[in-house]
Amino acid sequence: MTEENWTDHVQSTVGENRWLQGHLVQLLISHCNLNTAARWAQRWGLPKEMLPYGVAVELQKLQIQERVEEAPKAESYDERQKKDYYQLPIPRANIHFLQTWEETLQC
Repeated sequence: MTEENWTDHVQSTVGENRWLQGHLVQLLISHCNLNTAARWAQRWGLPKEMLPYGVAVELQKLQIQERVEEAPKAESYDERQKKDYYQLPIPRANIHFLQTWEETLQC
């Protein structure tokens, strides 16, 4: 059974039953790991009070990680901008911006 099939099966079997959701989280702790249990708890929106301590901590880590991933990175924004424009193959120090005709004549 693929992970996708297993996920669909669990989703349809457990449904919206909070008791079954909590019980599955307990089983996932025993047979998988805290991260997997936290992901399912997050999917169902289980309250932290209902979760074992380790799962609640892991859930908090997942939420922080999602916020960091959602925040736009300055580097990635700069890299996207660079792709939109031609990049001169010379150092920036060798580029001069001229404001007057006289400056142009000097060059």
